Amino acid sequence: MIAYLYFAEDTGNPAPGKSPNIEACNCKLTSPNTFDYHIGIGFDAALASQALANHPKPGDPLYSQLQKNSVVAEMTPYPRTTRHPNLGIDNVKALRRKQIKVVGQLTVDKEHFNAREDWGFPGTTTKCWRSTAWEVHPLVKLYTCNLSSSCDGSSPDSAWTDLDQP
Repeated sequence: MIAYLYFAEDTGNPAPGKSPNIEACNCKLTSPNTFDYHIGIGFDAALASQALANHPKPGDPLYSQLQKNSVVAEMTPYPRTTRHPNLGIDNVKALRRKQIKVVGQLTVDKEHFNAREDWGFPGTTTKCWRSTAWEVHPLVKLYTCNLSSSCDGSSPDSAWTDLDQP
């Protein structure tokens, strides 16, 4: 999937007043380094630029807009620590607004398949916080576009930088 990086969060280190995101897919583990990184990606370059300029935090109206217009890509604990040593949360956050390519399994996270958490679900209200229950989960590769113009699906491999490489 080719998109812009809107936000990234370490679900084991949540905003003040929130609990860590303990997930069934991670065996409900609670030790350090057993949580996912949630990476919000979307297709609106202007919205991505707003995110970079304003650095919204969870609870801000812009952050809510980013969530509602993004697809979640998840870096799960084992691949993140064994295959992506260069992709700590700060390095991922530094990619905000950049055009990226994520590679991984497209899955439906059934925990979010309801009208409160999936805009495509019948009966959705304005309290819905995400665009879809579909996720790239787990993310197995992450690239950034290195062209001065944008990249697309027909861009050659040389247009992309593999972020796993030092």
